[in-house]
Amino acid sequence: MGVVLTEGELADRVAADRAAGRTVAIANGCFDILHVGHVRYLAGAAAEADRLVVAVNDDDSVRRLKGADRPVLPAAARAELVAALGAVDYVVVFPDDTVERLLRLLRPDVHCKGTDYKPDTVPERDVVREYGGRIAIVGDPKDHSTRALVDRLRDARILIVRLGSLGDLVHTLPAVAAIHRAQPGLEIDWLVDAVHRDFLNLVPVVSHVEALADRTASAWLAARRALRARGYAVAIDFQGLLKSAALARLSGARRVMGFDRAALRERAASPFYTERVDVGDTGHVIAKNLRLAAAFGAAVDGPLEFPIGSVESAAARAVASAVGGPYALVNPGAAWPNKRWPPDRFGAVARHLALRHGLAPVVLWGPGERELADEVVRTSEGAATTAPKTRLPDLVVLARGARFMISGDTGPVHIAAAVGVPVVALFGPTNPARNGPWRAEDISLGDYATCDCHYERSCRRDTAGWCLGRIGVDEVIAAVDRRLASAGRERPA
Repeated sequence: MGVVLTEGELADRVAADRAAGRTVAIANGCFDILHVGHVRYLAGAAAEADRLVVAVNDDDSVRRLKGADRPVLPAAARAELVAALGAVDYVVVFPDDTVERLLRLLRPDVHCKGTDYKPDTVPERDVVREYGGRIAIVGDPKDHSTRALVDRLRDARILIVRLGSLGDLVHTLPAVAAIHRAQPGLEIDWLVDAVHRDFLNLVPVVSHVEALADRTASAWLAARRALRARGYAVAIDFQGLLKSAALARLSGARRVMGFDRAALRERAASPFYTERVDVGDTGHVIAKNLRLAAAFGAAVDGPLEFPIGSVESAAARAVASAVGGPYALVNPGAAWPNKRWPPDRFGAVARHLALRHGLAPVVLWGPGERELADEVVRTSEGAATTAPKTRLPDLVVLARGARFMISGDTGPVHIAAAVGVPVVALFGPTNPARNGPWRAEDISLGDYATCDCHYERSCRRDTAGWCLGRIGVDEVIAAVDRRLASAGRERPA
């Protein structure tokens, strides 16, 4: 087994070997994804002298020689792998495009090249002759290629681009699950906003999650480097925005698939795709995503699948211990002010859940929402309790343990629906037919047809005309009773 050395350390070792009467050979290359051709080349080189030095190109020189999507492995990892081979004595990482400088420094007895060269085509031949060394052509016929291996890996790996939001990630899961069912050996990577990474880490059909740290140029460049190092045959943009389409194209995938112009949220995204799929723009967004997956070859027939794993959750254990029985989740928060039903109304519904159905209401909250949750608890007249601080994995576990959930149109309600919890969802500026719970048994309340602030963060009307505000407590309580009755979970008489 060899050792990785600096150039100075290597020069000292070679001088000591020469003083002891030992001969030295050198071999060089990128050695990106070590394969049998590399092993045979180095074994042949080792047979030419008493000691074998292997010079490994650093990352910058590999990019210059092989392209922006290389290397696959960083220099330190490549050097360590080469050093682990029994034929190798010394390994050095060098920054040059050719090995001429090292040849002059070390003056090895033998300069070994692979069988894709002949002695008179070796780039460094004049340097070797200058100091009196010789050239040896070693290894097996050149029918092994790292580029071919990279291309094969790319053919077995695709990229999903859906950066957010949380509910939209949930709505993309059936399409990704369908792709996995059709090609179970396929590696599926997913590019997502960093804030949602913990959720996608729970999805077992996703091989690798690449997180976009933020919207800065440096974050985009880092994502581009990471994605190109992974290598993709296909990138599929399930978001339909200019930024998501651009990132899909920057991944270096040979095929970039997305929605046709009519279904795009931003039509400027269209030129970034190599393939545009007519998915229609009616019906639920899950169906739209499935049609895009079908164009890739996914089997989209059959029941919807939401592959979401689970973890141990201290927060969920704390809730179970505190309530001591069946519970319902109440989620009053949302990123958009236009999606937040008044907390006192949530409080009234929470009280009804406790008194009529025997469910302990647990009020969820996210960043900046603790006061909102506390107001729901206060107006529930002691019926509800505030949940502990939760992460996305905690939310999944809490949802799985709940008997029911009531919420506005926000990520937690879609997670609850995905894991099979009965829900009542309250909609204002967004269309429940497109974005709401998809099971026929679940209930969505709202009047999207008369709302004139569709998909806007804030309502343009006064409080009296606010579409979400027109949903009354009695209407919601009636919906809660119907949904729990259909689930067979009413409180026994």
